[in-house]
Amino acid sequence: MGKAALYSLIGCSLLCMAYAAGFDTFFFEPTIKKDIADHHFFVSEPKDLTVHVNMTAMFTCSVGNKKGLVAWVKTTGPKDRTILSLDNSVIVGDSRLMIGSRVGGRDYDLIVFGVTRADEGFYTCFVSAGGQDPPIVSASALLTVI
Repeated sequence: MGKAALYSLIGCSLLCMAYAAGFDTFFFEPTIKKDIADHHFFVSEPKDLTVHVNMTAMFTCSVGNKKGLVAWVKTTGPKDRTILSLDNSVIVGDSRLMIGSRVGGRDYDLIVFGVTRADEGFYTCFVSAGGQDPPIVSASALLTVI
């Protein structure tokens, strides 16, 4: 079974997403290894969440040696992607979204307050290229609303 690549441009950096044909699941693969100390890497990545309507969902994303921009992207289908944030700034007009940053600027947690069924989908933390580092992509996490 082949994979079709989908490309999206964010801040002059190419983010690649692979869609496995025949499935409604998206697979995101990092393009950099965590053991390269001078490059940026993920300290923590988002995990799947199941949240009740009107509750709060929080996806974690921590980046070590960050050089590029961090972006959160919501995906609900092969051609339905929304860029939610760049670094600590939410760029969509949704006051329920917030980026939580705690430790020395390495944490970029996406917080969704008052979750609705429309919030269901895959959420992915991207880091754009910076300096000599290539762009990297975290594992995607599924938000299920019950």
